[in-house]
Amino acid sequence: MKAKNIDLTNLDFVVLSHRHSDHMAGLSHVLSVNPKVKIYAPREGFGIYGSSLPSSFYRKDESLPPQMRYYDGKPPEVMAFGTAWQGANFEPIEKTTEVAPGITLIALVSDVPGTRELRELSLAVNTADGLVLLVGCSHPGIDKIVEAAAAINPKST
Repeated sequence: MKAKNIDLTNLDFVVLSHRHSDHMAGLSHVLSVNPKVKIYAPREGFGIYGSSLPSSFYRKDESLPPQMRYYDGKPPEVMAFGTAWQGANFEPIEKTTEVAPGITLIALVSDVPGTRELRELSLAVNTADGLVLLVGCSHPGIDKIVEAAAAINPKST
């Protein structure tokens, strides 16, 4: 950022491709200079970006006395969990979504052994010369990402 003279306070948003640390390690620095910036991240049922689960997720063992159960036996309908970045402005993305004119986040899930069920976002920018794809690790497969991009702009592929 310093070499290119990029002012992080002017960012409109940040995209985290997926939850692997080498793809989000710089977020703490970004938030130190731009704490309210919108952060798009893959929606996960449980994870580092903050999440929630229905209380039905946890087994409710009625044979235990209330003080030995979660929430003293009276859990809320939805259980909310924190994030590693308290107060950050996360917007979880579950499906392919246009986040600004001509800028689309492609949301896919890996089915590759070793990363099965890993959610990942890819960024598609529609330009006059066609679609430009910016990807993280492409865990879902570059073929699936390109296929999803073709649905955004069929002339680009």
